[in-house]
Amino acid sequence: YDKGTNRSAFLRGEVDRYTWVDQGSSFGMSDLLAAFLLGQLEERPKVMAKRKALFNRYHRSLSPLQQHLGFRVPVVPEGEVSGYHMFYVLASDAERRTAVLRELNESGIGATFHYQPLHRSKGAKPWTTRRFDCPITDSVSSRIIRLPFFTTLRTSEAERVTQALIGAFEHTG
Repeated sequence: YDKGTNRSAFLRGEVDRYTWVDQGSSFGMSDLLAAFLLGQLEERPKVMAKRKALFNRYHRSLSPLQQHLGFRVPVVPEGEVSGYHMFYVLASDAERRTAVLRELNESGIGATFHYQPLHRSKGAKPWTTRRFDCPITDSVSSRIIRLPFFTTLRTSEAERVTQALIGAFEHTG
């Protein structure tokens, strides 16, 4: 429905006038917001290049250490394109994740656990009539460590994050 009306049917000639028929809203973007969006879209290639470079820097530094230190890094499947919006590692278990996060944060590294499973959120309760079991989601959410990831992160800062992460995994292993 167009803003809760049958306006589309009117424009197609299916009704002689349009009326309000249901709940609706206008989701059109204001000119000001469209101007901001255009500016962001124009910067997209530069932003994506920076994100990809940071992702690849973390990946190159940490991939060889996965087996030895007991974590996993993300993999972009062959032929796929990533949005490169974050970089994370998966610890072997929740206790290790907690210990590594504590060390990183004590070192001044703003790492976090990233997300809570939606099926366990307060907001999901009104929409669910039974308990959902999502063991992979639960496992990942208990082990994920999200590293600082933003386009203004300098190479030296990314190196500091990498070294602190390696040290934290060595100390907690």
